[in-house]
Amino acid sequence: MMKKLFISLSIGVSLIGLLGLEAAFATLTPRGFYIINASSGKCLDVKSNSFNSGALIVQSQCNGESSQIWTVLGNNQQGSIMLYNNNSKLCIDIPSSLKTDGVKLQQYRCGSDETTYNQLFFLDSITVGSRIQRIRAHHSNKCLDVPYGSHADNEVIQQYTCHNGVNQQWLFVMEFYL
Repeated sequence: MMKKLFISLSIGVSLIGLLGLEAAFATLTPRGFYIINASSGKCLDVKSNSFNSGALIVQSQCNGESSQIWTVLGNNQQGSIMLYNNNSKLCIDIPSSLKTDGVKLQQYRCGSDETTYNQLFFLDSITVGSRIQRIRAHHSNKCLDVPYGSHADNEVIQQYTCHNGVNQQWLFVMEFYL
């Protein structure tokens, strides 16, 4: 079994050189990203580690479960991305391409073409140079949102009109295998 190492993307190259870690980083294999809410400190997760289409996307205590590891898939639709769960092999999806506030996010079979707009997202930096991002849906222009800024485990993530609240701010932290 491989050991896991968590490294925030903010580690500077000079710090790496200073600590003599160049060789160590050369052998690391990226596993994916934890997507952590800036308000609650909890990870984006698939409820109950489900492999099923339609399973809800929730926040839960970051615990290293593979259902909390996401791959960012680039797309050429105006710089949009898809968020692919490494455990279930499904993508974050907004059901039926609904555009209203409060729609609960689910995972679903990843679309095979660029017309699956309800699975495409943009990352909006909160401030220049910030690692904190808003995740905005391509089809609705709404943001991933933790309802009422809840800190509860298994709180279902929704889409909601974008604002500057920390319940819509997310940090992408890469996980590596040693």
